[in-house]
Amino acid sequence: MSYKQECTYKGKWIWNSSAGEKNAYVNFVRDFEIHEVSVSAQFFICADTEYALWINGDFVSCGQYKDFPNHLCYDTLQIGKYLVEGKNTILIKVYYQGEESMQYAQGDAGLWFMLQNRDICITSDKNVLTYVETGYTYGDMFKTTPQLAYGFIYDARKEENIELKQADEMGEKEFYPRPVKKLILSKKDNVRIITQGFFKRDKGNEIPAQSVQTDYLSYRDFKHIFKGKPVLPGELTAVVNDDIYFVIDFEEERCGYIYFDIDTSEGAIIDIAYGEHLEDLRVRASVGGRNFANRYISREGKQEFAYYFRRIAGRYMQVHISGFNHLSIYDFGIIRSDYPLNHCGDFICSDSLHNKIHDICRDTLACCIHEHYEDSPWREQALYASDSRNQMLFGYYVFSEYNMARASLEMFARSMWSNGYLPICAPTDTELCIPSFCFIWFVAMKDYILYSGDSTLAEELWEQIVYMLDKYTANMKENIARRPHGKAYWHFYEWSEGNYFDEPFAEPASAEFEDNYCDGLYNVFLALAIKSALCIGQRISKVSFCDKYSTVLETLIEGINSHFWNEEKQLYSSCTEYGRQKHYGELMQSIAILIEAADGERAKTLCEKLADKENSLVKITLSYSLYKYDALLMNSESYLKTILNEISSVWGEMLFSGTSAFWEVRDGANSFDGAGSLCHGWSAVPIYIYYRYVLGITPEFMRGETECTNSYKAFETYRGIVKTSKGLKEILSTKQ
Repeated sequence: MSYKQECTYKGKWIWNSSAGEKNAYVNFVRDFEIHEVSVSAQFFICADTEYALWINGDFVSCGQYKDFPNHLCYDTLQIGKYLVEGKNTILIKVYYQGEESMQYAQGDAGLWFMLQNRDICITSDKNVLTYVETGYTYGDMFKTTPQLAYGFIYDARKEENIELKQADEMGEKEFYPRPVKKLILSKKDNVRIITQGFFKRDKGNEIPAQSVQTDYLSYRDFKHIFKGKPVLPGELTAVVNDDIYFVIDFEEERCGYIYFDIDTSEGAIIDIAYGEHLEDLRVRASVGGRNFANRYISREGKQEFAYYFRRIAGRYMQVHISGFNHLSIYDFGIIRSDYPLNHCGDFICSDSLHNKIHDICRDTLACCIHEHYEDSPWREQALYASDSRNQMLFGYYVFSEYNMARASLEMFARSMWSNGYLPICAPTDTELCIPSFCFIWFVAMKDYILYSGDSTLAEELWEQIVYMLDKYTANMKENIARRPHGKAYWHFYEWSEGNYFDEPFAEPASAEFEDNYCDGLYNVFLALAIKSALCIGQRISKVSFCDKYSTVLETLIEGINSHFWNEEKQLYSSCTEYGRQKHYGELMQSIAILIEAADGERAKTLCEKLADKENSLVKITLSYSLYKYDALLMNSESYLKTILNEISSVWGEMLFSGTSAFWEVRDGANSFDGAGSLCHGWSAVPIYIYYRYVLGITPEFMRGETECTNSYKAFETYRGIVKTSKGLKEILSTKQ
């Protein structure tokens, strides 16, 4: 499961014992001499949790690849252009979170590095000098979100209060090369200030987001606040000394690091909020205990600041500045941070709405991939098995990105609990599991193998795949599986009525209830996992497994049909309580079709109901519509027109709101009590429909094993680029 090590590493895992146990910032400095610089000089580095590297005062790189503490990954950086003959200085700033979150598993605080220039090797050891960064607030403080852990407060007046000491050697570690590419950092776009004015703060607040959210705002024309033009970078000089605010519009969802360049007086308080909308007539900085703002307190004079330890994301930035005597702003915004994707797929048809939906789907996916796939770059930045299955699948078509998919699938495999289940995210220590997401991991594994043609991952993980399925099916009773019971299990399926049965960490139902409760969705998703594993097993010739689990799947489908099919309604119920069938949703019908529990006339009946937008079923959500569309088109290509009409209506509605990315759910910003994400990779479903069904691009075609035989399409293909030269109406007419 691990990548082969590429370097013979030297050096120690080092730290500063004076730093706190969590939410700590430590700097490391090393001077050294070089007589001859090699253009191929390399720097290897790994830190827990994040690092930022400077050589001779020039910023080099940041962004630690997060994995589990027993699988630490190092970056390999080309540094020849930063070195000089004579004295050189390395400065490494390290942030240690020290407390688990949804995208961090707690490890030992520390840093390892090795610089290789010809015969010179500089390593992390006790000869490195270190000091605790004095400007930051340490330890317990406000958290951005539960998933993202701590925000920051930085006081630049304390920058000079440093105490140098030798680094503490903390022993040795084993390291593995970063499995995916480094992010590209750039700051090349102008941004515009769209509104500004004065603000009044009733009282000081230790949490910047709550201050920004509740400050009284009073609009003024730009010229009454600044001299200059409302475009950055540029030079804006405040013409007032009052407390001011301004809002920046990036004109699209943007991900990266907070950055500014200003000249101001000592002690100015700068609160920096960010978000995806202006529904509150301001950036929604504080919502439901989440805090999307951080604080910087200035020193005297010109100062640049960049926070390289956590990305932020959003379309808007709102800045409140108070307590200054003079202020000039030269730049303010985000240093963009993008995963280097190969935009290899394109879709052009006669309908401009579908063309635009395609492009926004692609942009949404690009915003949700950094060190790993992310559900939301704004609120969580977390890798979920269900979300990432969608992102992987859609990304195969537009990016041909397989390394990221493989690395994410492996990381989940490393996270497995002893009972075969996977935690809600990876990497994390959080003791919470969504069982259906474990089953979707099998579907993602199958997708990866079918689209990439790479079976080595399945071979490496095969024993684990079998172990997991054996655990899941060990407690089958009356031909159905019983779901796990307890606080660690959140039986979530999708964000629709009745499909997320209890809240995370809620007190579980009684054992007596669980004995009399049969979860239909749990069983159909388990069947989907088994079906996916059988596909994998067939490709790598696991005959005995396929024989065994073909029988298990048949038995499970018999149980699903006997427990959950309602003959009178001609529908599957999502569950039974004390023998009574309950809840009828589009998701249950869709998965029942995909696992072929419903076949023949039964499948046809269900598809007719799914295709009827006036049906009485609990409607499927944006992300899970993938399963509905696959189920319909598995039955008949004639449903493609209905699906495209639905895409025009549902995704078009988001598009016409002015969005630059597609949302978590259809309610957008108002969902989840105001914390709804407006950029969620799992919702880029139309991408898949356009390529897989409109253009007819199959996994076999993607692997280069077959030609496209659809005579009604004209293809121009090179490096995976696929376009249609005919209109949708003509294409659809051949599907009827």
